[in-house]
Amino acid sequence: MQNLILVVDDDGFHRRTAERILKASGYQVGSLSSGEAMLAFMNAQKADLIQLSLRMGGIGGFAALKKLRELPNGADVPVLAMIDKHNADDESKAVAAGAAGFVTTPFVPSVLLLTVRNTLGLSAKGAIKAPEPPKAAAPAQNSGSNALAQELAKLLAQLSEGERSTKGHALRTAQCARRLAQAAELSAEAQERVYLMGLLHDIGSMDTPAEILDKPDALTGEELAAVRAHAMRGYTMLREIRAVQGLAAAARWHHERYDGTGYPDGIAGNDIPAEVRLLAVADVCSAMSETRSYRAALSVDEIRKVLTDGKGTQFDPQYADLMLALLDKPEEPAAAEPAEAPAAEAEPEAAPAPPPLPDDPMERLQAVGFDTEAGLRCCLGDMSFYKSVLLDFSTQAEKRCAKMKMALEKKMWDAYRVYAHELHDACVTVGLASLAEQASCMEDAAKQADRTYIEANHEPLLAALEEAAGHAGYAASK
Repeated sequence: MQNLILVVDDDGFHRRTAERILKASGYQVGSLSSGEAMLAFMNAQKADLIQLSLRMGGIGGFAALKKLRELPNGADVPVLAMIDKHNADDESKAVAAGAAGFVTTPFVPSVLLLTVRNTLGLSAKGAIKAPEPPKAAAPAQNSGSNALAQELAKLLAQLSEGERSTKGHALRTAQCARRLAQAAELSAEAQERVYLMGLLHDIGSMDTPAEILDKPDALTGEELAAVRAHAMRGYTMLREIRAVQGLAAAARWHHERYDGTGYPDGIAGNDIPAEVRLLAVADVCSAMSETRSYRAALSVDEIRKVLTDGKGTQFDPQYADLMLALLDKPEEPAAAEPAEAPAAEAEPEAAPAPPPLPDDPMERLQAVGFDTEAGLRCCLGDMSFYKSVLLDFSTQAEKRCAKMKMALEKKMWDAYRVYAHELHDACVTVGLASLAEQASCMEDAAKQADRTYIEANHEPLLAALEEAAGHAGYAASK
């Protein structure tokens, strides 16, 4: 019998995307647009798992989750809360209300399916318990507690390394990751987060026998499996830590490869979280610069060659290029050429007409800025699924514009933030990174109630959305 999963979200785009991903993997899916509808369903029937948006109109996700636990059919059903990435506040509130786990939007199909499968497996084994009464919230971290967290993480890393040949690797990786995050112009918060990820990424190795890690010869198959087990062991050790997001993911996925041939899950490309892709580059560079029992430290030229050869296969090209830039000495800017005498003014020529857009729907999308490969990855490589998502994107554009205009006119900055976030997720799903970045900037501005920035960029954003929707509609119709 198929597991029944309820997807509850008032954003139709998210709801239909999740429904298609889950159905493609054999699950029975019920799609509901409100907390009230979910409670009515669960009052009469029962689901095996509920995927619930926390940011809905009407009763809202948090209240719906709390009321669900009061129903006979809802007391023990596992709930996965849909949250924005790195939203620790929503996570802590959802745990208090009884969520079993989280999925972030926009959806990464492989991660969503893995989370659903693991949650259903734990539920079947009785490993997911009924929620306990909420505890008092921990005080917000300040600079002092951040420093304490770093010192504790450093101590744990040292304890896990002991006196092995890898001693000091975690600290060097953390320092390298922070430098790389600075080069990538990540926020100060993200820089500290990847530093902590670096300190703890190999914590699962503390149970790996030293004679294996320090072995000067090639490892046997059994020994290699013992080494690789550290990734899942580290994930298990860190997954309950909520104060700093991403630690467990870093432990689990820092040996994944950009082309999907890594371990333990074989995920690829953007399915690997961005900060973990960054950490993977720092981890390998740190390891290559260290003397190990089976080889001497590599030279800078050798490290540079590994990074260059591994771009797009082992490493995210973006972070590999940044690491190469950090390794290379900056060149002095070339001397400016002497200015030529100004030529006599000529009549300005008319701008050449833009080339006609290709008739092929995917080629047209690529010509106007869509990354169709990224869109297809979000749609499990299914072209018909991708076209249905493009159609949703196109048909919902007018409604998105109207909601954002209304929020701006009424100065409803929190509503504007929600609508901008929804637009960002929709753009990521169809592979439109440039518009996703614009929407993300507007979301940040709305958080700060930055009226000047929003008013200056609102109309260009909506114009770009309308143009992109037209191209998406064209591709979906072919």
